[in-house]
Amino acid sequence: GFYQINQFLIEPWLKKIKEYSPKVDHLVEYFSGSGIISVILKDHFKKITGYELDKEAVKYASKNAGKNGLTDFKFQTINLYEQNPEIPKSAFWIFNPPRNGLNKLIIDQLKNHQPEHILYSSCNYITLGRDLKDLLPLYKIDKLSMIDFFPRTPYFETLVKLVKI
Repeated sequence: GFYQINQFLIEPWLKKIKEYSPKVDHLVEYFSGSGIISVILKDHFKKITGYELDKEAVKYASKNAGKNGLTDFKFQTINLYEQNPEIPKSAFWIFNPPRNGLNKLIIDQLKNHQPEHILYSSCNYITLGRDLKDLLPLYKIDKLSMIDFFPRTPYFETLVKLVKI
C-alpha cells in the first residue's frame, strides 16, 4: 500500500484534517489506506467505515483500529472506481485518492447523496480541479490548505473542505 514518506509534514496535515472535520456520528473514508486518518479522528466520530482497494492496507487499518481500542471502525476491501458502497445519508465523507482522483461513479454517488460536508485531500491539483468542477455547483469551498509533501517536484497536497450550498 501507499504510505506518505514525508514524515515531517504528516502531523501538520493530520492536524488540518482534524480541524476541518465536523463531529457527526459516522465517517466514511474513501481510499483509507492503513487507516491513519480514521484513527486520528477517533474522537470526532462514533462509527468509521473505510474503503480501500489494497487488501494489505485494509489488514493494517483493522490492526491500527484494534490497537487503539476502536471497535466500531470497519475497513473493507473494494475497488471504489468500479463499485459504490452503501453509505448512510448522515455520514461525513473524506477522500484521499491516488493521483488519478475521483471518477464519474464516485462523483455521481456524491451528487446523489449530497453529504453536508466533504473533505478531499489530493496530491494532484489537476485531477482535484477536474473533480471540483463537477462538485462546485452543489458545494462551496469552506477551507483550503496546501502542504508541500513533495519538495522540488511540481506536486503538493491540497486539502479542501466542501460544504453543501
